[in-house]
Amino acid sequence: MKQFFSLGIRWWMIFTAARYLKSRRKEKKLSTSLLSIVGITVGVMALNGVIGVMNGFQLGTIEDILELNSYHIQWTPGDEEATSIARQISQLGFVRHAEPFVDAQALVQGNFIDLQGLQLRALDPAFALEDVQGQKMRRITQGKFDLSQPESILLGRELARFLGVRVGDRVSLVSIASPELDLRNPAEINLVVTGIFSTGYYPYDRNWGLVSLDTIRSSFEVSTPPSVGIKLVDRFRDQDALVRLYRELDGRGELVSWRILNRAIFGALRVEKGMMLFLVSLIFLVVGVNIYQGLRRVIHDKTRDIGVFKALGASPSQIQGIFILEGWLIGLIGSVLGTLGGLIISLYLNQILGFFYQIFGGTQAFASQYFHLTSIPVELVDLEVFLIGLFGCISAVIAAWGASRSVKDILPVAVLREE
Repeated sequence: MKQFFSLGIRWWMIFTAARYLKSRRKEKKLSTSLLSIVGITVGVMALNGVIGVMNGFQLGTIEDILELNSYHIQWTPGDEEATSIARQISQLGFVRHAEPFVDAQALVQGNFIDLQGLQLRALDPAFALEDVQGQKMRRITQGKFDLSQPESILLGRELARFLGVRVGDRVSLVSIASPELDLRNPAEINLVVTGIFSTGYYPYDRNWGLVSLDTIRSSFEVSTPPSVGIKLVDRFRDQDALVRLYRELDGRGELVSWRILNRAIFGALRVEKGMMLFLVSLIFLVVGVNIYQGLRRVIHDKTRDIGVFKALGASPSQIQGIFILEGWLIGLIGSVLGTLGGLIISLYLNQILGFFYQIFGGTQAFASQYFHLTSIPVELVDLEVFLIGLFGCISAVIAAWGASRSVKDILPVAVLREE
């Protein structure tokens, strides 16, 4: 193949490769090429669809984690005042939002007797209201987002349903983080539910509650100094942001990026995506074998033509290039059709599923009373779409190159003697 690319592509090679493909259609022998094109089309289309859906779910999970839980960067203070630091950081151009927060563990009981573990996040009410994206993701379904009232709490929708409480009801909490916890006679704190939120992400709706910093200091006696959660304009430029924040804060405290805070789950998502990509890509192995066998048969049928080409002065590498170009045409057509099909399916996936769901007697694919998502998220990355299409072409070219190596064994003298 290296010799073929070093010689360059001649116009007659392209003409002959296209003519061979066309002639087999006239001779009703296009079945092998057609199956190869269909195989590459299906493979590229399936890869784009699978990767698009996986990207949609993974990016949605990552955004939920970063926006609702870990932030893009966390600053852990020494003895500095977190509120003033958060206000200072918020003024930087590359920072979208910064807020002081404290995390704590507690047990909560509502109108039912069952106890539930609770992840408490204490926020400053003024800063929390400035987080526009956070407000959108914590959609209030009952009450209002109000942490300014003393001894108030916001609960996730699923947690409120489990506890059997609504806005205005009281819940009893026992702080697990308190250093003076007495398991024989734990001190209970009663808080009023002022709002119920829904994120669409079950672990947060089922296990999270929000209180104010004043509440967690006074009622739960948590002495841990607040950290500062920082959300960037572009989370992928976190390394540059770390350098600039370290310079802005004169090296005070500790800065940690989201890549470190969530490396376990993000690493698992990356491995999952890689394995799924590998498994679906096996379809190209089957298609490659089909192309290899088909072109081997074509070369056998075109033995006389190959002998004539060699007698006229064509080199073995040039003749081999004809069949490599034919494989490239098969790969190109299949990749283009597969990419277009994958884009269409990804763009209208939910409409397609809804259509089939209605055919079988349903009303909608994802009813809100049963599912936490109302549609399948799809996210296609331009580079990934291009690489998948390129991989389809390369697999066809490699198979054609392997099949065309037998061209070198055909001798013009033997062919002409048979004639």
